[in-house]
Amino acid sequence: MSTPPTRPFDWAALLAAILLASSARADAQTLSDEAAIREARARSNRAIAAHDAPMMASIWLPEFHQVSSTNAQSHGRAAALKLFISLFALRPDVVYLREPASVIANTAWGQAAEHGRWTGSWTQSDGVTRVGGDYFAKWRKTGGRWMLLTETFVQTSCTGTSYCNVPPPLVADPTPVPGLSHAMVTVDSATYRAIVASPFLRDELGVFETRTTMREGGRVYSGTYLYGRETYLEIQQSAPGGPREGLGQLYLGTDAEGDLHRVMARVVARGGGPVTYAFAIRRRDGEDVPWFHSARVLPVPYGPRGTPSGEDALFRLFLLEWHPDYLRRWMPDLPADSAGVSRAAYLARQWRPDRYLRDIIGVTYALDSAETASLASRLTSLGYDVREERDTVQAVTAGFTVTVVPATLGRHGLVMLRLALQRPKEGERVYRFGPRSELRFGSGREATWTF
Repeated sequence: MSTPPTRPFDWAALLAAILLASSARADAQTLSDEAAIREARARSNRAIAAHDAPMMASIWLPEFHQVSSTNAQSHGRAAALKLFISLFALRPDVVYLREPASVIANTAWGQAAEHGRWTGSWTQSDGVTRVGGDYFAKWRKTGGRWMLLTETFVQTSCTGTSYCNVPPPLVADPTPVPGLSHAMVTVDSATYRAIVASPFLRDELGVFETRTTMREGGRVYSGTYLYGRETYLEIQQSAPGGPREGLGQLYLGTDAEGDLHRVMARVVARGGGPVTYAFAIRRRDGEDVPWFHSARVLPVPYGPRGTPSGEDALFRLFLLEWHPDYLRRWMPDLPADSAGVSRAAYLARQWRPDRYLRDIIGVTYALDSAETASLASRLTSLGYDVREERDTVQAVTAGFTVTVVPATLGRHGLVMLRLALQRPKEGERVYRFGPRSELRFGSGREATWTF
């Protein structure tokens, strides 16, 4: 019997089989990675629909960077999280949808590219805004999970409202710096009575009003107001169960619809402090009239206990944007072209150019060191030029200055105003109100009012 010939072993076939199996495993892994990224994107879309910002952030890396369709940028997961919290508060029905057209994973390097289309919509005063465009995202695999490193959104369509009329400037930060809307001071009863009784304040300095305001939920409060062209002063009387003497409240205002959102986004992106949003309604004759949007910029924590951020805080910083329907509904006799959301439009009916007062151009607060540091941080995030010299801090923007000096026993909150005048003061130059307040006129077109 003959022995069959021995066939040489086919090493080439074995290598081909190994390479084929390896390629199949790699292809399977790539498909698995791409499916995982698409599933993560679907979770993100569900989180946006639910306005669940923390769930959105669960797929962001700590160094996550985002460029919005309006060229705004957020650096880091924490900043992006705060931005979306503010966005959801300002636009209660906003929704965005990101639909991936392609996902390409480089499994060996643990990174992937995603490209797709996005759409968004929200309601504002003149209708529903609908936007859309392209987006690009880079994913990185870490700890077995695919996480977002960057997202960039490009807007290619916009319909429905005035939001679409003005494209965002191609600059790093087009957000306006809010100026003064109004300041609030709380004074003792004797000073308050003297201010209210002053013929000069009532008839010559500016338009002067003492009123009771009814708010949503039956809230009622009274105060005295002195109006300028764009700014005004609110004076409250210290009382048990009411505002405390030394309480200081600073209200900064925007002049165009939607600016409040942009300012809020900049604050949180720059780490200026948490921002809370509220919407105010004013009541008259049983009717609710939309009044203004507001955002409170809370103190940045400091020290082992942190800065008081609730109702116990003696200094509070707010941002305001008047509602576009307020003037027409509150003052139906106004000409159509006089309504608007700017500070000047809001005060157009109150300000009188024949009075002395033009505007408040400076406020000085006495605060403790921690409050001062926190306020400096917040004003820096708003775009103010903040300067420190010894124990005084100044924050400056066009036409307005905030000055902070050290608080002392019995001296806290708003302690001085700088007033711009329509014309130099004639006759008497010094007016005193109660034991602690003095209004002093210089020889030019400025005056100071101390409390």
